[in-house]
Amino acid sequence: MNLNFAKWFRFAITFYYDTQTAVYNGASWTDARAEIRRLLATDFKRYGTISDAFGNCFIVNGSRIKSVTYSENTFQMLITFKDDSTLLVRCVTDEIGTQNFRYVKFLKSSNDLANVKRNRNIKLIAQNATQSDTIFPTFAALNDNLNEGDYIIVSPGTYTMTDSFTLKNGVDIEIQGATIDAQYTADSTIQHGLFTDHTNPFFLLLNEQRAEIADTTKRKQARIFGNGVFNILDCPQNRFMPLIRNYYNSELYVTAESHTNNNANGAVLYSFGGALTARVKTITSQRLIDNDYLAAVCDLDSLTATISGVSFYPGTDVSIVNPLGIIRNCNITTTGGAAIDTIAQTEFVYHYINCIDSGSDVFLYDIFAGAGCKIYAHNFKLETDAFTEGTFASTFYNNQFNNYSNNSDTSNVSIIEDSLTFN
Repeated sequence: MNLNFAKWFRFAITFYYDTQTAVYNGASWTDARAEIRRLLATDFKRYGTISDAFGNCFIVNGSRIKSVTYSENTFQMLITFKDDSTLLVRCVTDEIGTQNFRYVKFLKSSNDLANVKRNRNIKLIAQNATQSDTIFPTFAALNDNLNEGDYIIVSPGTYTMTDSFTLKNGVDIEIQGATIDAQYTADSTIQHGLFTDHTNPFFLLLNEQRAEIADTTKRKQARIFGNGVFNILDCPQNRFMPLIRNYYNSELYVTAESHTNNNANGAVLYSFGGALTARVKTITSQRLIDNDYLAAVCDLDSLTATISGVSFYPGTDVSIVNPLGIIRNCNITTTGGAAIDTIAQTEFVYHYINCIDSGSDVFLYDIFAGAGCKIYAHNFKLETDAFTEGTFASTFYNNQFNNYSNNSDTSNVSIIEDSLTFN
């Protein structure tokens, strides 16, 4: 039997195969979630998670997808599988629908690399290789020889990066069991990001940089596939060193086995503009997601994350409409600080999809924000010392999902739909 997808509603999970269905009736939310995590852990690269507007989470088999389309007018996404069966998902908002569309397309491509690289100009990074027109010993050696549309294969080995790699439009990178050690060096571009869409990444957002970011001709789309192991070494507390970072309203994507900061500094995703989509199985870091300035979307899918700082740290400009932060599937363990520490100047929208966030001092900390926020919870469990600390009115939407919190002091937060269980 080939599993196309599973639908999780309340405590029941229905598995849809190419020829039949099967139902798993969990005794509790924890029991049902354990079954979903068991499925995801069997092959994290293959399975992805999306949610709808009616209390359903869907676990989709990316290797079985034939096509995916999205309608902005109806917020509906149609997934067609290889047996011609379909899944129609109506999303909560257009922004989450558009991002789910990006996410599912990336999930499909990640499981179809034979077709993705067909008829492409292929270049190879191989440890200790002799450099030629198509083979390079390091990322740095390839950086000046990269062309738009290239398909890069990184063979097994350990590679050291001390400067950021500048992605070009249409470039895809397939990492085949390689370890990348990103070593901080003062004044090196790696401090701003490992893979970026900018030739000379910058730290401060001055007027000159604002004008450059607004140049729409520099927008790029690039993807990183595979099971790379990323070790971020000696990142200073006041730098970022994320896996991917965009400036030009670019769409950047990455999938990886792990992202580990050896001193628990830095972030996994950092965006000045555009949309970032990441699937990283295991994370140890200071922060998960930074949305800044003109960032539209940061979307992080993970199973386990241990962080010393925050899950979300948005600082978007007032001109951005419904900027979006998403975390999917993750068991987040915070050793201090706030889960959401927002300085956003506009109303930010968060989605927790099939997540547990535990250990934070404050769940929503918005003292330095310019507006309140919206939080959409989809099969979410929260364990925090305080639910909120701040001055702005925000909204927590349950959307018919089973969501749980250990803290009932929801000052300045309106709970929409009376299904948030306090325990």
